[in-house]
Amino acid sequence: MDLNQSTRAIELLFKLQGNQKRKVSGQPVVAHSLTIFMILMEQTDDDSVLIAALLHGVLRDKEGYTYNNLRSDFGIRVAQIVEELSEYKGSHGREKETWKERKYRPLGGFSKMEISSQMIFLVSRAVNLTSLVNDYRCHGEIIWGKFNATEADIARYYNDFFIIVTESFKHPLVERYYQAYREANKLFSWEERFLNNS
Repeated sequence: MDLNQSTRAIELLFKLQGNQKRKVSGQPVVAHSLTIFMILMEQTDDDSVLIAALLHGVLRDKEGYTYNNLRSDFGIRVAQIVEELSEYKGSHGREKETWKERKYRPLGGFSKMEISSQMIFLVSRAVNLTSLVNDYRCHGEIIWGKFNATEADIARYYNDFFIIVTESFKHPLVERYYQAYREANKLFSWEERFLNNS
């Protein structure tokens, strides 16, 4: 791993997203990216993958920092991975997408993604699920009002991804998602409440 590149990426992450908070817990957004980075460090020493993991949300969340900036700072491969993973909320001149459009667009293209993007996307979903479980245990039912989607929509989204990833992606990281999904499904009883009727 190139420590200089990783340090630069972490510094940029804090510069661009250091003041942003998670909508439910209020935890820093950067903690999410750093968690993904640390998990992937156990799986790969590919600098482009690790840097893209750190910066996977910057094109979505930070107005004024563009694909071209990212390509100039860290190279075309990092920029391409981040672009492939980006959900857009009306930033950078793009039309605003609904929650469902933002979430399902990458799901529909998951099997065609480069494996590097698949790894980051998979771990990000697993980390999000773990955060959801922890937030519920801390704050209870109030968490569902923080999303632009119903609990049923969220349950179906994570279930749909579970189906996609178990059918199309053979990688040790799949087990990490499976464990996070299983814990969430057990806590929220999603299968009984929503999924058997969908």
